[in-house]
Amino acid sequence: MSAERIPRVEMTHPNWSVFLEDDDMLSVADSDECEPSGSDSTDSSTEDQVAGVELLENADEDYVHIVARDGDVKITVVPDRPTTMLVSSEVLRLSSEYFADILGPDTPEGERLEQGHTVDLLIGYYNPAAMLLIMRAAHGLYIQVPAENLPLELLLDIAAIVDSYSMYHVVWSFIINWLRTVERRAPGISSRELVDWTLVVLGVFHSPCDFLLATRSLVMEEAHTCRPNTPLGPSALYKAIEEGRQTAMARLRKAIREHIKLLNMSPHPAGEGTCPCDLRGDWKLLLRWARYPKRNRLSPALLVEMIRRRVISYQTSDTMSMSCGKHHDVILRATAGIERNYKGVGIAKFVWEQGPNYQPEWTFSRPHFNFAEVGWPVQWQGLREPTHADHEWWVTKSVHPTAWVPVSDDE
Repeated sequence: MSAERIPRVEMTHPNWSVFLEDDDMLSVADSDECEPSGSDSTDSSTEDQVAGVELLENADEDYVHIVARDGDVKITVVPDRPTTMLVSSEVLRLSSEYFADILGPDTPEGERLEQGHTVDLLIGYYNPAAMLLIMRAAHGLYIQVPAENLPLELLLDIAAIVDSYSMYHVVWSFIINWLRTVERRAPGISSRELVDWTLVVLGVFHSPCDFLLATRSLVMEEAHTCRPNTPLGPSALYKAIEEGRQTAMARLRKAIREHIKLLNMSPHPAGEGTCPCDLRGDWKLLLRWARYPKRNRLSPALLVEMIRRRVISYQTSDTMSMSCGKHHDVILRATAGIERNYKGVGIAKFVWEQGPNYQPEWTFSRPHFNFAEVGWPVQWQGLREPTHADHEWWVTKSVHPTAWVPVSDDE
């Protein structure tokens, strides 16, 4: 069985990429949109219900939540039904630069406050439960702020307000417990939405270790990442994830090509048993698959695992020959280094609203997010269940070595 030659790709080719060498090629399916993958291909609708609605039950007879009994500002949040909160203007000024500006002495609202009047502020379409929780935290009502077991969708709504009004310092002391005990309660959320929501929460809450873990898994364990139709995260983030995956695949392809070159440059008399150079056809076949990673659903981690399994199956074979054996050590070290050295996409590359009170030392030096509890859709390491007939053939062959597939040297 011989493999079909893949034509050389010129720089003007639509699939050409700076991540490829002149004899390399990306998958012809190089767009993440509408691609088959381990993630959902379409967004699924979620129930139209405000997360944390139980927090809105204890309003007074006028349906106003009293956060500050001597408050002079009424904040009304307008989702499907308006929710009003009585808060302190002094606390608002200290909590957010935005509120400090609109309630300043030179504004109409500030003048009304100076005259002893109550000011009404109409806020945009935010989750009222998230706003109430943040207002309670800002006013020091910590006993009324849930310290754990918040659903991911409520954390997302909190993050939206924190990011918009630069109020990170208000909720900072709660974030570690929120991330550790996060729950997933929305049954209709798709995998793509789950990934998007998680990245936004980790980004706004400044959890760099969790952010690296999440993006590393998306780069190394996925053949490609499907964005939601309307992503909440920055588009540059998804671009960086795709570029990281392309770079990893290009380096792995280069390692395979270098391995084939070493085998070609090591002629020797035929000996007993199977020699590593007899497996060149297998490596060329794997290289062909790696040139079309999206079409073949081949992630960097899966490619590394397939390389390891092929080498291990040879080393455990009864017909093993020691000729050229050192070349296997070279490719194993190369692929292990590629996998080990990629840490993920750094959170500092993206602009998240930090606010005037943000301090860099407030970021967390250890991971805290409970990926398992929210049902993170990406495996962390190891070989996935085979999703392609060729993958299954390779894994079976690696576990139970059989005759190698001949491929001509000029391919």
